[in-house]
Amino acid sequence: MKKVFLMILFLGITIQAQKVSVIEDKPITSLKEGSFFYPLVTPDGNNLLFSREDRKGLWIKNLSTGKTQKISNATASGFEPVFTSDGSSILFRENKIVNGKIYSSLKSFDLISKTISLKEENIRDLKILKNANNLSQSYLTNNETKQLAGKSLQKKNAEEISVTVDLNKIVLYKNGEKKYLAPMGDVYYLWPSISPDKTKLLFTAAGKGTYISDLQGTIIKKIGYANYPSWSPDGNWVLFMKDIDDGEVVISSEIYLANINTGKYFNLTEQQKEIALYPTWGSTLEEIFYNTDRGQIRKLKLKYE
Repeated sequence: MKKVFLMILFLGITIQAQKVSVIEDKPITSLKEGSFFYPLVTPDGNNLLFSREDRKGLWIKNLSTGKTQKISNATASGFEPVFTSDGSSILFRENKIVNGKIYSSLKSFDLISKTISLKEENIRDLKILKNANNLSQSYLTNNETKQLAGKSLQKKNAEEISVTVDLNKIVLYKNGEKKYLAPMGDVYYLWPSISPDKTKLLFTAAGKGTYISDLQGTIIKKIGYANYPSWSPDGNWVLFMKDIDDGEVVISSEIYLANINTGKYFNLTEQQKEIALYPTWGSTLEEIFYNTDRGQIRKLKLKYE
């Protein structure tokens, strides 16, 4: 009972937090190892994925042992890899160009056996669908939905819902039904994700900002200029970066947290001298990973008050 009370108390603190402070900002990779971008933590919190700035290649680093393994060196293998819904594997794509056309293969890396298997080969239109936990149990090949084999983390008869972008619109897949959404009109949509409670969408509309809507596309809240946004595991926070470029390269960027209940914003990297990019949640609310513009992966440890 005491543990339950403490958990409820902690959740209350994080929801209504008046202050979020960084108590540690430490390197996870060194520049001697290489220049790495787009960190992503495995569901169990034991490993970290990352790629090159051009998204060519995919690596995994054990956070306990520090050992790094290359998974793929192919073009686009670092483009939004996704964990399967049972947490056992990593889904990623490998692209090749044939006669001026891009063909994608879908591959799976088993986190236990460290082996790679081929799911699909030479697909012209391949999209991996993400559910409310930012995991995947299905994908699209030439507009046909296919389910992944394996044990699902969802309960039996639970509502299946996932999201992607197609034809410059948000596409919501709910219990096998497909719905196109354009909450901000005819613009390009980026980084759509479903809230952990499966009731809201988080997305960026190019040139307009980042918003939260319901699943019908009705706007609930405007976050503002907030790139690469993601939900916190409890759905009460949005993590994002505020990056500025000169038309060619990023000249400044800082990482922020927005509390969607109180409307408060917290700058997490104002003390960081380097440009901070592509933040992602760790296995808890206290952990956030990001990369610098030079390609060093770093970890923030947070305190909520």
